[in-house]
Amino acid sequence: MLDRRGETAALPAIREKLRTGESQVKAVAAVAAARMGGPDTWDDIVPLFASGDPAEIRAAKTAVSFFASDALIPRMAALLPHTPPAAQVALLDVLADRKAMSQSAAILSLSLSPEESVRMAALTALEQTVTAADLPVLAERLIAAEVPAEIVLIQNAAAAAARQIPDREEAAVPLLEALGRASGSKRVDLIRPL
Repeated sequence: MLDRRGETAALPAIREKLRTGESQVKAVAAVAAARMGGPDTWDDIVPLFASGDPAEIRAAKTAVSFFASDALIPRMAALLPHTPPAAQVALLDVLADRKAMSQSAAILSLSLSPEESVRMAALTALEQTVTAADLPVLAERLIAAEVPAEIVLIQNAAAAAARQIPDREEAAVPLLEALGRASGSKRVDLIRPL
């Protein structure tokens, strides 16, 4: 309630609850801190991502959605390799929501994660975060992919990357080059994004 009234004097006490409170208290405190302190509370919220507690991770994800600035996008991406899978999924969702194209390399790397939930979240995020420069990598991933759901997500990402190239013929080149190396159903997988 204090955050809704703009009682910023309460921010230090709320930050303290983020460090010492019970899980439910931390969840409420995270949202309040983000509303009151904005991106300046990032360092207070990071431990919630790292905790592994599903409720705290959800609260941290909700809290960062209140940050108006995209200045923290690089810090969110840098946090990815240091958090448990559930937090990686949450951070990937945030990066996709913010269309964090500057972080496509980090997201591409997580699309190879051995953890299925992380891999699927990264593949889903790619459609919103890929750049045109990622198209050759996506074409190779289409050749290697075997799981139908993953193939569809990679195709969606490849199509999104290709749409960023104004010259349609130029956009087709990476896919056509990969098509020459593919056989069987892999050829069909590469044609769809065209």
